Amino acid sequence: MKAQNEKNLTDNAWVERIGQLRQMVSDQYDTTQNTTPQQFVDWLVENADEEFDSADERILLRRAEESLEDAARQRVENEDELDAISDVIFYDWPNKWDHLAWVVSADVSEIVDWAETVEMAAE
Repeated sequence: MKAQNEKNLTDNAWVERIGQLRQMVSDQYDTTQNTTPQQFVDWLVENADEEFDSADERILLRRAEESLEDAARQRVENEDELDAISDVIFYDWPNKWDHLAWVVSADVSEIVDWAETVEMAAE
């Protein structure tokens, strides 16, 4: 609300701006490139033709996080070998976004080997 007031935007204009920012992420964030959401937003802010304020950056980051998490979940669901180890893959890892970027881009065999190592270490 503060950002909306600072920009002097009506409710409709604010909703439209959020939609524009979310669409930018959808159009430009290639989750298969092993890039975290923060790395993508940093790149976009530096290379885009328009300027973004901190509220814009938070919206971009949130959408990039959603996109990466969706891509990781979809990949795991579509690969039987990964689906079988989804509990390990989606454990609450401290470096969540680096981990999910890797899950989306790594070979299935690499992820399976990693999960086996994690499970053995936990025993």
